[in-house]
Amino acid sequence: YRIASNINFRTKKVNFFTNLGYRDSSGPGNFLTNLSTFQNESLNSLRIEDRDFERNRNGYNINVGLEYFLSKQSSITGTYFFRDSNNKNLSSNTIRVFDANDILEFTDIRVQDEDEIDKTSQISLNYTNNINSSGHKLTIDFQYSDSQETETAFIDDSLAIEKNIVFVVKSLSADYISPAYLDDLIEVQTSIKLIKNASLVFIQKILNLEKNTVLFNAEVKVVSVSRNNLKPCAVPQEIMEKLNGRK
Repeated sequence: YRIASNINFRTKKVNFFTNLGYRDSSGPGNFLTNLSTFQNESLNSLRIEDRDFERNRNGYNINVGLEYFLSKQSSITGTYFFRDSNNKNLSSNTIRVFDANDILEFTDIRVQDEDEIDKTSQISLNYTNNINSSGHKLTIDFQYSDSQETETAFIDDSLAIEKNIVFVVKSLSADYISPAYLDDLIEVQTSIKLIKNASLVFIQKILNLEKNTVLFNAEVKVVSVSRNNLKPCAVPQEIMEKLNGRK
C-alpha cells in the first residue's frame, strides 16, 4: 500500500508547501529453469532450478519547500527532499541435476537473503525574475544531492552449510542494454568466469531469443566466508570439484 499527503499554505509574501509519502509492498514470485546440455547431439545432462522468491519494498520520502516573493516579479524558492528506502529480497532455489540416463546426480538447496538500503537527500535553490509581460525572465538554479546505497547478500547453500561456509556478494557490475517486454521469449545464461581459492566470478546474460539481442550483462563476485566469524576462507574441495565440473 501507499500513503501520501500534501500541505500548502500561502500568504502575500510566502508560499509553504510539503508532501510526504510512505510505501510498504510485497510481491511473491516463482521462476523455473530447465537447462539441457548436449554433446554430439546427445543429451549429456539436465539441470532443473525451481526458485521461489519474495520481494518487499519499504520506504518513505518527504519534500519541503518555501517560496519567498521579493516583489511581484521575482521570488526565491528553496526545497529539501529526502528519501529512505529499505528493500528486501528472499529467494529459495532448489537445484536438481540429472545425468544422460535421467538419474539424479545431486540435489542442492540455495537460499539467498538480500538487503538494499538507499538514502537520498537533495537541496535546491531557485531565483526567478519575470522581467516583462512578454515572457522574458531570468532564472538562477542551484542544486546539491547526495545518495548512499548499500547492498548486502547472504547465500546459504545446503552443501555449503554442511561445510560450515556461506557465500556473500562482494561486488556486482551490471549493464542494462535494452528493455524486455511482456510475452518476450528470453533466456538467462549463467557461467563461471573465474574460480579462485576463496572467491568466484559469475557472468550473467539475458538474451531476447526472437531478436537475437543481448538485453542485460552482469558480472558478480562472491566470496566464501566462515559461518562462525564471517571471515574469508577457502572453498571446500568438494564444492570446488562440483564448480569445476560446470565451468
